[in-house]
Amino acid sequence: SARCNLPGADQLFVARFAQLFQSGNYSEAAKVAATAPRGILRTQQTIQQFQTVPPQANQPSPLLQYFSILLESSKLNKEESIELCRPVVMQGKKQLLEKWLKKKR
Repeated sequence: SARCNLPGADQLFVARFAQLFQSGNYSEAAKVAATAPRGILRTQQTIQQFQTVPPQANQPSPLLQYFSILLESSKLNKEESIELCRPVVMQGKKQLLEKWLKKKR
């Protein structure tokens, strides 16, 4: 049902995301969120979950991993775009925004 975008797999995706997230496997959790049918995990709640995870030394923040995975496969929705732009602007990385705008992400 996931391939055909039908609702039958929703709970499987939600459960898998929760399992991966709770075990600290944020990259895989982000992939599940990105591929879940009808964007059921691409919500403000998911963004907030990633925001609560402190960055690990020498690794990109889980929130940045989440956005990177989304940008590889699709366009961001309104909430995702706003939340991604905040830290990018605060860090003065305007060139990243320009790059994403050119790619229409």
